[in-house]
Amino acid sequence: MRTRRLGRTHLQVSEISLGALFFGDPEEEARSRNTIARALESGINWIDTAAGYKESEVIVGRALQGRRKDVYLSTKYFPYAPWPEPDLSVAALERAVEQSLTRLQTEVIDLFQLHWIPNVADLHAILNSDLPVALDRLRQQGKIRFIGLSNASEQDGEQRVLIEAVKSGIFDTVMGCYNLFFQTAERELFGLCQAQDIGVLVMMPLDQPADGYGLVNRESARKSVQAMIARGLLPAEPPYTGADLFDFLLAPPARDLPEAALRFALAPPAVSTVLSGTNNVQHLEANLAAADGRPLAPEVLARARQLFGRINEHKVRPVAQSS
Repeated sequence: MRTRRLGRTHLQVSEISLGALFFGDPEEEARSRNTIARALESGINWIDTAAGYKESEVIVGRALQGRRKDVYLSTKYFPYAPWPEPDLSVAALERAVEQSLTRLQTEVIDLFQLHWIPNVADLHAILNSDLPVALDRLRQQGKIRFIGLSNASEQDGEQRVLIEAVKSGIFDTVMGCYNLFFQTAERELFGLCQAQDIGVLVMMPLDQPADGYGLVNRESARKSVQAMIARGLLPAEPPYTGADLFDFLLAPPARDLPEAALRFALAPPAVSTVLSGTNNVQHLEANLAAADGRPLAPEVLARARQLFGRINEHKVRPVAQSS
């Protein structure tokens, strides 16, 4: 497994990391633990979870007993959940950190993230609250090491929340959606992160892979394109209406569409790690193939940007919040 530097944290993190959204079902804990074990064996050294992912923190914490030194842990706090009334109090933040430490059975959280911030106004409310000072105090106390933030990509098509977060100087990392169908991070965010030495974690590299949509196979990808045509995000004409739309991606080194999508997400130099959100060992094994250091050809990347780079909306269908 190749590693990349996570910005100014100086941590060397695996190019593919493990997203633990689907580890929250206690009835599937054995499966979750098998997936985590295989991830660590493969060289993955980053696991990302959240308090809002059902029992995910608990299951991850149990799976890492005796292995904590082998992996970096990130988790998340939702200051704007439950909506519509946010809780930006220091007490709520400190309680969230303590609860996550307990559930994860760890003494320190490597990256603690404010998650799914809806818009710039909400970000400014956070920046003008006592939370930045409280986060720094928690860092000085040794309970968290680094501070990050993610946006609600379905409400922030141009990534303005993440751009403003980087400009604030408070956050060590940002987590945002970036994939073949949603490339707006390339317009300003990635360059700014490189200039400010901010680590970038990519979520949803396969777009929104549920209910028959996403970049998990050609049929689902075509369904996504049809939804984008219906919303006016793409024209109802060739090549978007053709069955061969994705053929250009299926050339060495990519063997199938998901692998090509992961290689696309890994292409920008600003990207530190790409989250593989799966609780399936076979899917994990397939995803690992993208981290062999072989990039997509420049002409393939150029074609992908020509075809889909204009899209500035991530929400192409009704979906549940995810990462």
